[in-house]
Amino acid sequence: VVPRELMEALAKVQDTVLICPPRLLQRAAVAALAAGETWLTPRIAALGERRLQLLALLSAEPAEDLRLWAEPDGAFYALLDAPSPLAGEALVKRLVLEHGVAALPGESFALVSPPGRALLRLSYGMLDADDLTTAVGRLRQGLVAVRSGPA
Repeated sequence: VVPRELMEALAKVQDTVLICPPRLLQRAAVAALAAGETWLTPRIAALGERRLQLLALLSAEPAEDLRLWAEPDGAFYALLDAPSPLAGEALVKRLVLEHGVAALPGESFALVSPPGRALLRLSYGMLDADDLTTAVGRLRQGLVAVRSGPA
């Protein structure tokens, strides 16, 4: 949301960013390519392990009716569909402030939550195994608390 008089200038900036990444990112990409598979392989393997861990953690208690829209395959995030009387920003605000876990609402990606449910984008790419277990536990607790009534 910006003032209309800034739209033309902002469109130019966006166009430039999309066409040509900043120099710092270009240099980082060159360094990653130079490092090669020796650097890359263990990191890709770790992401695969976190993905499998997330899938296992979310499917551990099917009675909670938590489900993924699709199993992540090649990304370090997942879209969770969960029962919730709250949607969007209200839900993620409560999760952050009351349960110490962050997610993005599906509405941030132009996704509409079905009635009585919330879509949450979960990112697991930067978490180690212990932190991911803790985060999913906090997420579960937060969703149960939200379903139980007002804070």
